[in-house]
Amino acid sequence: MPLTTVIFVRHAQSLHPHADDRTRPLTEAGLRDRSLVLETLKERQIDAFLCSPYKRSIDTIQTTADYFGMDIKTDERFRERQSGPNASQTLEKRWADFSFAEEGGENLGSVQTRNIEALKEALQINAGKTIVIGTHGTALSTILHYYDRSFGVQDFRRIVNWMPYIVELTFEGDTLLEKKELAHKAICFYHGSVISGLDTVLANAKSHVDENKVAYFTTDRVYALVCCRTREENFVTMGPKDGVQHYFERFPDQLKTM
Repeated sequence: MPLTTVIFVRHAQSLHPHADDRTRPLTEAGLRDRSLVLETLKERQIDAFLCSPYKRSIDTIQTTADYFGMDIKTDERFRERQSGPNASQTLEKRWADFSFAEEGGENLGSVQTRNIEALKEALQINAGKTIVIGTHGTALSTILHYYDRSFGVQDFRRIVNWMPYIVELTFEGDTLLEKKELAHKAICFYHGSVISGLDTVLANAKSHVDENKVAYFTTDRVYALVCCRTREENFVTMGPKDGVQHYFERFPDQLKTM
């Protein structure tokens, strides 16, 4: 039986916040990081491009599909999990019980079922070929869990900030033979912590100028510093204490990771 290669590409960094998850675009850094996908795949023989219908996933593989002169076929079943408002507080419980979902959210069992259904159909149609599938962090993680039941919440956390993340799976029929991680770019988050009694956040970063830790002061806002791979990508987010982000700005010359 011929071997089929599926190269999953988890999307590059996307913009937060955004009202519609389906149309959420890539950030400037995410647009630049699409080059990693092309550099990783340009010497390969690619026979088809499939994708989630979400904009960030399509845009991540679009330049590579253009390079090969191929269209991208979207499949609704490859979409990302629908999240509810309390998604971040129920991560462990969702991974412990694939039938559980927070209010307004989709359970991982449902995500896995539709993604595996779409994948097995793609394997049948493209037997013996090499295909690229644009995907998402949770959607991809449920696929990896389907073929390796030891893949759990800690494995998800390991890759959650890898954007893009490119992983190759080799199949005989619909049996997984091998998994290889080809490339990724990590977005490293360093969140500040509130000092008791003060509305002050000391961010886990130092100034590029004087090496002192960076602090932000406010009466009704919580600030979080995010230090990325390069100075140009550093940014600060700000939101009220309910955790909703309302502000975004880059500080390339003031911040660096510790």
